[in-house]
This record gives sequence, structure tokens and C-alpha cells, in this order.
Amino acid sequence: MSHKSLWGQNKQPLQAILMTMNYLSQSLIYSFLEYAPTPPHIWQELNFLYKYVENIEQLKTPVKLISSNKKSETTTIEDCYKRIALISLADPYHLPFGAIWEIYEQVKDLTELTILGKFKDVNDPNGVFVINLNHDKGPIPYIKFNLANAASHHRLLVTDKLVIKIQNYKEQLKKDSTISSGLVFSDYHAEN
Repeated sequence: MSHKSLWGQNKQPLQAILMTMNYLSQSLIYSFLEYAPTPPHIWQELNFLYKYVENIEQLKTPVKLISSNKKSETTTIEDCYKRIALISLADPYHLPFGAIWEIYEQVKDLTELTILGKFKDVNDPNGVFVINLNHDKGPIPYIKFNLANAASHHRLLVTDKLVIKIQNYKEQLKKDSTISSGLVFSDYHAEN
């Protein structure tokens, strides 16, 4: 992937990587829907793809994702990866059936409220998660991570701004029982 192609172009396969990550996210979601364990190697592949794109410094490059319904959306590899990490943190096995799809749609526009970066010590571990790019596992809470194991292949996902936004949405729903303009519920949203 680091050499010129047959036609002399040195074009990175970002669209193919994004489509692969999207497919892997669907596999992850279906395992949540079936209350089944995460299929082996899903996180290993996601972490490998993320690390590859990080190494070529293309995490924030806009990429068009073409879906089967002929609609396309533009996103970045970083936002796609953060979206997948966030749904895995939603405790998907304890959600009502189908609610994971709703969360998947909600976090699409909220990934900008999170930060994914190199590992470092943090003062407040609330809303901070550690991702090991060399393992076949998703994010774990910072407080459960052994700091003695910290290495260059660890990343931090900081979600404090997202947590505040979600808390504000919850307060708004408690006050007037209406959906904020920032929330978009799917046709199959869980009532409670």
C-alpha cells in the first residue's frame, strides 16, 4: 500500500478502509443484537485499520462512504472508529432489542465531542477510556487500566463533552418530554 500502483498513482485506499470498518461495525452490532460474544478478530481488524490510517496521517481526511441504498455520506476514518468505540461502550448487551441501532445513529453526529489521541496520564478518569491497538478488544475504562502497561500502542478516548451533552438531553426530556432538535430517533426507538 505504500508503493505506486500499476497506473503510477500513489492513492491511499481510504474509501475501501472506511467501507471495511463500516462492515466490521455492522458485524459488531449484529453480535450485540443476538446477545452473542463479539466475533473474534473484529477489534483486531478495526484497530489495525485505525493504526494504519494513523500512520499515513489520514485520520481526519473526509472520505465518502457509499451504502447499499445508494445514499452516500462523508465522514473520516477517525469519526468512524470513534463511533464504533462509543457503541461498544453503551453496554449493548443490556439494551432493549434494537436500541443499539438507535445509539449508532445518534453518535454519528456526536463523535466531534470526543477526543481520540495518544495515551497520557489524566487527572480526572471519568469518561476516559483506553484502547490497545495491538489487541482484539475494544475500549476499557481508564480506571481499569494498569498504568504500568502503558505503551505507544495505547490510545485514549475522552468523552467528557459527550457525557455533558447526553446529560443535557436527558434533563430536557425530563422537563418537557419533547425531543430536542439535536436528537434524531429512529423509527424503531425504544420507549423505555
